[in-house]
Amino acid sequence: HHPHQRYTLFCVSPSMAVAVNTPSIAEKLLNLLKSQPTGDSASPKLPSDACSLLRSLESLRESVEVIALVSSGPPEDGSSETWASHLCKALTSSVEQDAAYLEFQGLGGFWAILEVLSSGRAFAGPRAQQLRQSYYGQLAEPRLLALLLAALEERGPSAKCVRLCMRNLARCPQGRSAFEAVVPQLVANLEEASLLPWAAPALCNVACASEGKRLAVASGGVQKVLSQLQQLPDIDATLAEDLVACLGVFLGGSPDGMKVLFECADTKGEVAAFGALVSYVGASQHPSLQSIAIDVLGSVCAAAPQSQTWLVEGLPLCEGLTIAAASSSRDVCKATLEFCSLLANGEAFKATAKKVGLEAQLRLIVEREPPPPPAAAVPKNSLTGVLSAAFSGISPALGRGPIQREPTLGELAAAVLRRLQATAMPSTSASCPPPPTGALQDLEALLNSPPTSA
Repeated sequence: HHPHQRYTLFCVSPSMAVAVNTPSIAEKLLNLLKSQPTGDSASPKLPSDACSLLRSLESLRESVEVIALVSSGPPEDGSSETWASHLCKALTSSVEQDAAYLEFQGLGGFWAILEVLSSGRAFAGPRAQQLRQSYYGQLAEPRLLALLLAALEERGPSAKCVRLCMRNLARCPQGRSAFEAVVPQLVANLEEASLLPWAAPALCNVACASEGKRLAVASGGVQKVLSQLQQLPDIDATLAEDLVACLGVFLGGSPDGMKVLFECADTKGEVAAFGALVSYVGASQHPSLQSIAIDVLGSVCAAAPQSQTWLVEGLPLCEGLTIAAASSSRDVCKATLEFCSLLANGEAFKATAKKVGLEAQLRLIVEREPPPPPAAAVPKNSLTGVLSAAFSGISPALGRGPIQREPTLGELAAAVLRRLQATAMPSTSASCPPPPTGALQDLEALLNSPPTSA
């Protein structure tokens, strides 16, 4: 259908489709944005349905419908104007400050509209890249990005919306590069209670490139995040997740960030640097927070293997991993097993894992999801064997046994158990190679081992 007919049909899946009245919202939105004066005309009143329109838009947040609405552009025949250009006019014009205007501003005003319009993330299907370009082409225009940067000084209801707009638009390269200059300001916002919940998610996207990381670390981002994590009285899962994600951004691929983290551990103690992260590993009521805490701790241990011993011996990490390994969330369980595989060569981890029941929990996973039996050998003189040998000469992947796949939870747990039970090989034995030292090596040996005879 034409995007500006009254109804547009969006295919959500092969088995489901939904009709949404987005063109009607698009027309109302355009009328709202165009109601602003552009010259010497008197300041008009804000349309009476401005607040109800904003609430209607809220129902489209992060949906395929909002992507379609934005990507299609304003419903104007023969016009090349974008949603960004109309928003710029609305943001730089004035209206009569009556009760309707004050209510609209109390909801965040036009920044709230931009925040919803820029919230789309569900780019999928064969046209995903084209759709993404059309979508951000309607929003990430230099003038609008400049207005957004200038609004960073504002306080009140719009302060939240401005930072969330930055988070959303930093998902595209134009927005991210435009916002990198204000990373220090966003880092400073982490110390303001009223701005902290919105500055943290903004930083996760704005500071994810190398220059953004450098500015964040140089501005004290690592210390400020650790301080805020220590001060959270109870688990505010959403805020804690944003802060841990921020820390992951500052540390990932950043030797300077890691250096600051370990300096904090040296000067203030391991609890100050890692206590909150370790406590979130066992936060079973918040699986998303568990996963991201495990990922960040895993990146720390991978970058600095020497940290593994005192994380295991000085903090209740294994206790948390035991809880996480029993999670009903497969994502949490998988992240836990991968982290355990990273730690499994350490003697301190081997001893503690048995003592706190982690080893027993791994056995339960193996019992629940036993690894599949090995594939039977194919006789070389059979038709299958001949074809397998022929294809292996063309493409080794086609002739080397089972098709590679993701390991099951049972296979991951079994691999960790084998390493927990392994003893150090004598250094004088030249005929016996040492056991694999990396998680990936262990899993590769598990999944790519040659088939045995039936």
